[in-house]
Amino acid sequence: MIGINLTKKGRCYVDVGAIVIVEAPSRTDESPSPSSVAGSTIPGPFAEGMLPFIELLGRSLVEHAIDHLRTAGVTVTSLIVPPDLATSIPNFRSPLGNVNVRVTDDAWSAVVQILESYWKIGCDCALVAKPTAYIEADLTDLLDFHRQGERTVTRASDREGPLDLWVINCDPAAEADGGSLIAALLHPDFFPASYFVREYVRRISHPRDFRQLATDVFLGRCHLHLIGEQIRPGVWADRGVEIRRGARIVGPAFLGRQCTIGERVVITRFSNVECDSHIDYGTVIENSSILPNTYVGIWLDVRHSVVHGNKLLNLERDVLVEVSDDRLLRSNLAARPTPRVSAPKRAYGTSQPQERLVDSIRSVNRRTEFES
Repeated sequence: MIGINLTKKGRCYVDVGAIVIVEAPSRTDESPSPSSVAGSTIPGPFAEGMLPFIELLGRSLVEHAIDHLRTAGVTVTSLIVPPDLATSIPNFRSPLGNVNVRVTDDAWSAVVQILESYWKIGCDCALVAKPTAYIEADLTDLLDFHRQGERTVTRASDREGPLDLWVINCDPAAEADGGSLIAALLHPDFFPASYFVREYVRRISHPRDFRQLATDVFLGRCHLHLIGEQIRPGVWADRGVEIRRGARIVGPAFLGRQCTIGERVVITRFSNVECDSHIDYGTVIENSSILPNTYVGIWLDVRHSVVHGNKLLNLERDVLVEVSDDRLLRSNLAARPTPRVSAPKRAYGTSQPQERLVDSIRSVNRRTEFES
């Protein structure tokens, strides 16, 4: 943790506080056509605006953001969420220190109040972020840049433009270019970006960005740490994972906590199956992300896709499909457990020659295969 500094007027300053803002999705945006999501930002019916709270590789964007801000030595963190999302805050996977949660519809007015409270406890400035991107900025360098320039507000950017990452002075009497600090906060786009982030940045505005971030992690393009244990080279598994006989895991791959990999399932390279999901008998998952609490039925072939509950987004064709047959895709609710049967039937309920073949070969391979 960064130490305490003595500055002018004899005031003792703790270096920095942190504020993370989760904003509700705009309700004025029309949902994309169920046949295509090309050109859209967040498919409303796909994740219900919950992208910051959805776990990816074991942790949500919100937790990643808070954890990264802690690298700057923050001593207090505030999480601001709208009332509609207050009950959806995920459980943090690791201790994140002193985190206070504030539920409000007026996020930026809450920021003003929190900055004033930070000033009273000795913070001279605060890092403010929205979890709309995974950012590996050098926060210590960002803070030094802000202080050396004697700025009131500093905003970060990368090659694609401004990022939702600011450093803001906590002093309530601070004046910003042509207006008060409060007025500037209520219009966060008022300040042009002034600090360039050279490190890894991945904006998360669409489920396809989840896939790209997961791929980048597997390829070592960023420093995001996978949660769990590497049970085989290139295969990570979180706690409580159940891998049934005959399953084949080809690394790199990630298996989230309490997920179930059914018999003769194949999980191929660059795929991640997140927490509380169940991949049923004989299904192949290739280069895809299965988001939390998702059931994928038997004998399916899921490739280059993101799946959440009963919704499947194919990234090659930019097609979003909502499946009504819960034997194929659904939320894997505890109230609707998947029965374990000795001879699984196909989703369409008809006897097929392939089923009889499976019955005859089930006992051949009773171990899990791992490749990397």
